[in-house]
Amino acid sequence: MGDAQIDGGDTGGNIENSTSNWIGADDNSDAVRFYGIACLLMGYLVIPVFRTLDGNYWVWANRAWFATVQQYYLPVGMGWLLVSFFDSAFMRAVFRDLVFISMLAPFFFLWHDIATYALMGEGGGYDEVMFWVWGAVYVFHSLFQGVVQIIVLPKVIEWTHESDYLANDQEKKLLAIMF
Repeated sequence: MGDAQIDGGDTGGNIENSTSNWIGADDNSDAVRFYGIACLLMGYLVIPVFRTLDGNYWVWANRAWFATVQQYYLPVGMGWLLVSFFDSAFMRAVFRDLVFISMLAPFFFLWHDIATYALMGEGGGYDEVMFWVWGAVYVFHSLFQGVVQIIVLPKVIEWTHESDYLANDQEKKLLAIMF
């Protein structure tokens, strides 16, 4: 190993394993349920969080980040609800497309919003602690979402392709489907 290289060991693998253990999505349907609930919660909870904290200048300055979280995750959560109630080939295709679109958030759009936020700090924000605290929150959330998607989305996509459809004309146990 050269002088300029650093041995990171298995840090990335350890982060992925600990996140996978925390999620607990052992099979494809568990992954779909976890991702659907997580997207629904993120998409809706980002609204009151922003409204509560928008008095802080650094939260307000990066309002695009909050809007990106809402616009990319809320449709996936709603799609998961629709697949839970009205399972069909069409609904699975719509859900799969929403999941594919949501992959853009932590790998592109959230980072664009973070970069724009970093540029806003040039007017004196670099001297303020809250600028760096909120920047760390945005970066941590985006990195965590990326790791979660790397772990969960292959199972979700496989579920949309290979799982049996629920018969919509039969009586269903709603709680068994959703939880």
